[in-house]
Amino acid sequence: MNNSTHYPHEKHDAILVAGEGESSYKVFHQHKAFLEINGKCVINYVIEALQQVESIKDIYIVGSKNKLEQTLNAAAVDFRYPKTIHLVEQRANLYENIFCTFLKTIPGGEDTLVADLETSQYRNKAVLIVPCDSPFLTPHEVEYFISNSDTDNYDHILGLTPEEELEKFYPRENLPGIKMAYLHLRGNNYRINNLHL
Repeated sequence: MNNSTHYPHEKHDAILVAGEGESSYKVFHQHKAFLEINGKCVINYVIEALQQVESIKDIYIVGSKNKLEQTLNAAAVDFRYPKTIHLVEQRANLYENIFCTFLKTIPGGEDTLVADLETSQYRNKAVLIVPCDSPFLTPHEVEYFISNSDTDNYDHILGLTPEEELEKFYPRENLPGIKMAYLHLRGNNYRINNLHL
């Protein structure tokens, strides 16, 4: 792919999920978003990728607002450029984190009653939902996913990667590797890639 590729479609807000609820997994007794790889927190890699995606408008990060603010400020993340970044305080669970953050993407949405969404001009608004623990996420991967997502005909779209594409990461001979768990469908085995629109 060359750098001049253009993706002609509408822009979507992105919700980066970094909540620290009871069901969130910790690694080395630490939330995955704040683990460091090569001196940089995992969440910073995800933010950098999302900031380069042409089809993303604003980025909403939901989690422990104070901890996120400290981490992002320490990394000198610009909250205004190239995308506006909004920090949203986490709620009780993943569903509430996503839904309440979605409401913040709608003008006046925080004051909107759920029943009013049915008649709202934003009732079919699509947002990209990305987990905080995706440090290998690439802008091209996100652009490709969004540009191939039919939001006019489907309410929820999630990315799947066929098993064959991940076999190159399997352990081989004397080399370490990783073998993932798969979703078994009639035609093939797939790994959910954690992009949701």
